[in-house]
Amino acid sequence: PGGNPLEDGSMNPLASMAAGSTPIEIPDTPDGTVNTVIGALANGNPRGFWDALPPSYQADITKRISEQFAAEDPDMWDKNIENTLRVINILNTKSEFILNVPMLANTPNQERVSKGLPILSKVLTTLMESDLTNLEALKNPDIGTILGTTGPQVIEDLKQIAALLPAGTVDGFLVGDYSPNAKVVNMAEGVATVEFNTGASNDVRNFVQVEGKWIPQDLATKWTQSMENWDQATAKKQMIQQNPQAIQQQMMVMNTMLSALENANSQAQFDQVSVPIISGLMAARAKAAQNKGQKTAGGMQGPPGMGPAPGRQGAPGQMPQGFDPSKGPPPGMKKRPGSKVAKGRDMQDGPPDMQKRMDNRSRKVGRAIS
Repeated sequence: PGGNPLEDGSMNPLASMAAGSTPIEIPDTPDGTVNTVIGALANGNPRGFWDALPPSYQADITKRISEQFAAEDPDMWDKNIENTLRVINILNTKSEFILNVPMLANTPNQERVSKGLPILSKVLTTLMESDLTNLEALKNPDIGTILGTTGPQVIEDLKQIAALLPAGTVDGFLVGDYSPNAKVVNMAEGVATVEFNTGASNDVRNFVQVEGKWIPQDLATKWTQSMENWDQATAKKQMIQQNPQAIQQQMMVMNTMLSALENANSQAQFDQVSVPIISGLMAARAKAAQNKGQKTAGGMQGPPGMGPAPGRQGAPGQMPQGFDPSKGPPPGMKKRPGSKVAKGRDMQDGPPDMQKRMDNRSRKVGRAIS
């Protein structure tokens, strides 16, 4: 997907696919590895991180991604895609409301967000038009090609977002010309100490050779544990997937919030749902800032476990125009007998404080998004 090439030839998906499917040749030296991988990233191609991984590491990641997506429920996949497309639509059609929520109105951030919203929408659209939404393809993923084709488009958009941020917020490959200029400063007992430029300062990392590939020593040390953590997270997710009632409840809450945003005709209606979500995002950001520096970065790590991206089919579910979530379930939506709500109440005993629940859920959604 992604449309036909532009008539002026400025976009050629076939050429992009061909380039993205070609592995990046990684040198057999530690400094050469850093210069090549980060140099490719600076030029907009993140594929080098994949090609620099040892073959067994690539196999570990591919196996887990394949198993993860093979276990996906196609209907839930499609509903998640619908919701993502609805988020894009909200970014495109409700930008005025977004820019005037209390946290942004009349602040220096308002102008930056105004310029950033279309770029964010473009990033999400790029992901929705990529193979990351193709469930069947992700059951047998070609991760290198995905990084080499979709990755450059996303990085280009991220560079535009970085340009809107205050000076010093980001550095390295996202801003200006950048070269790592890596060099080996020490080699002892199979461990190479490499110094390289991060864009703001110099960094020093130890590298070791695994299956002919030079990778950060801490990545090699923590690899087995990382895979075990991945397996545990997958098992936890599968347990959740075995509870269809809980999933349906989550989807109902998400659908209710998105419908309220879609149908908002005033700033007050929009703020009623969006403010708790933004509050959750801000709380998550503050917590992340508080924890910054407490964990040792893994350095040049391989691609993260790609969480399930949504599917594409079906039309978004719509709630009635003017639906107010504070007044209870939307018209036509049946209460599920025997379902438990906050503090052990049963829905049959009467609706709980819907707005309080919506606010709490919205904050949780905001933290999850962050």
